[in-house]
Amino acid sequence: MRRPWAMTLVALVVVAAGCAPAPAPVPPTWTPTVLGWSTVAGASVDRPLAATSAAWWAVIEQRPTYGPGASSTLLLFRRTGPDGAPAATPAQSIALPSGVAGLALSDHVLAVRYRNALAVLDIVDLYRLDAATDTWVYGASVPRGLDNNRSIVLGLTDEALVFGDSANPGTAGDGEVVVVPLTVTGSSLSAAWLSAQGLFPDADWTSSDRLGFGRVVAVRGDVLAVASGNDHVRVYRRVAGTWTSDLTLTNPSAPASDTRYGRSLAVDTTTGAARVLVGIQGGIAGIGGPLIGGRAELWERSATGTWASNTLFTPRPGNAYGGLGFGVEVALEGTTAVIGYDWQQVPGAGGVGTVDDYRLEVYRLTPAPTFEAELSPLSVTGGAVEAMISVAAVGTTLRGSHVSFVAWVSIAGVLHLSSVSFDRHPA
Repeated sequence: MRRPWAMTLVALVVVAAGCAPAPAPVPPTWTPTVLGWSTVAGASVDRPLAATSAAWWAVIEQRPTYGPGASSTLLLFRRTGPDGAPAATPAQSIALPSGVAGLALSDHVLAVRYRNALAVLDIVDLYRLDAATDTWVYGASVPRGLDNNRSIVLGLTDEALVFGDSANPGTAGDGEVVVVPLTVTGSSLSAAWLSAQGLFPDADWTSSDRLGFGRVVAVRGDVLAVASGNDHVRVYRRVAGTWTSDLTLTNPSAPASDTRYGRSLAVDTTTGAARVLVGIQGGIAGIGGPLIGGRAELWERSATGTWASNTLFTPRPGNAYGGLGFGVEVALEGTTAVIGYDWQQVPGAGGVGTVDDYRLEVYRLTPAPTFEAELSPLSVTGGAVEAMISVAAVGTTLRGSHVSFVAWVSIAGVLHLSSVSFDRHPA
């Protein structure tokens, strides 16, 4: 029996449709939000600081940093826009003392460190997110002590405030880390300074490595990573309220002469396993020696308590100077890792000279680590401007699809700063 020609045509169309290739997936895009500096107006804040959480983007603007008329303002943006982008206007602003020197943000706690030059004190003010009003309110102050001009960095969770307290070159004394327990309730925030725990370097480390202990800290949940900035990274776990050493990583070429092991750190516990991303800045193998590219190592703790490095990130082809700057910045959460810098030298304004563009790279970690995008701080200015020398991201934080940093833009040797965030579409 012969099939009618109309039925044959329908069958061919169905078969052809079934064999047609699926449409190519739309690649994700990362769009920037810039706050704090305008090339059009030529205005600059002396020191913006920025941090992000799952629901907020916090920015501090200081105009100027010190001196008569100095002021600081904390701007709090809700992440309510498309794919978690910050709202166009701040939901709240808080006037702060001048001299702000640090900012950290967790889901329900915000920490602002400032140096009180008149009282010669170093103080951290803590704010809590009030559940009833969805606003940030002052909760407590933690006086770290005398302002001894040491290098202080902050780490923060809802349960702990971390001081990375490293000595400056040329000064005496080892670095240390101090962890202050925090307690947040619906209407109060308390800091148990008297119950603070000190963490210290090993006595057999080199003097420079002991001095630098606490130069870099990263904390998430019950995991804290501390680096000396040269040769060691130590990972602690909180067990029954006490932080105990769980892992010590050592620079394979210690004592450091060519690279900086633990130049940056990121910790994540959102996947159910403790993970630490260690950034290792590249260097030069001796005077006149070859360039050594940086790298980043992803370490993960198994259910049995064993740590292993399961992913190694290295510079991609085309990274200037053999990837020398790779590993300077890292951030990590869930299936995303952010690593800087991809050092690119792009044409300057009007094609005159070059500009050092220190870019962040985004990697997706599943099903296998894959490069996804580059985030260029040049988006701050829309491209190279006259007399621009370099532009770089500093203090990179990642929460979900939101990357936050401060852009350091050098124009004719003068720094212009901006608070910048990037958001992934789709989230």
